[in-house]
Amino acid sequence: RDHFIKKLYKALVELLKRFHYDWTNNNIDKNRVMIVHFDRMMNDFDGLMSDIIDFTDSEMTDTLRSDIHKTAESQKSFKSKHKYDLEKFGLTEQKIKDDCKIIYETFLNINED
Repeated sequence: RDHFIKKLYKALVELLKRFHYDWTNNNIDKNRVMIVHFDRMMNDFDGLMSDIIDFTDSEMTDTLRSDIHKTAESQKSFKSKHKYDLEKFGLTEQKIKDDCKIIYETFLNINED
């Protein structure tokens, strides 16, 4: 199990780094990709969805608007019951920050020293 988790973690970090490489070397058409930050999804769901509708050139129907509003309201009071113990997976917060430093710097505008 530990071996599988380590390999999975390493593969996911590699996937992030390859995406980063392609993104920063303009191998990805940035007009066709929208980066969504988790915090915005949780704190400004309706605004984010409006931006996604515009980005995808979709139509905002009354039903969709109502569903988005209901979800936005439930997001405001949502508290995750999940508690993740990184040590259980052989990880630390610092290891993730170190391994994903370029991702944090490029996509989250966070400079970790």
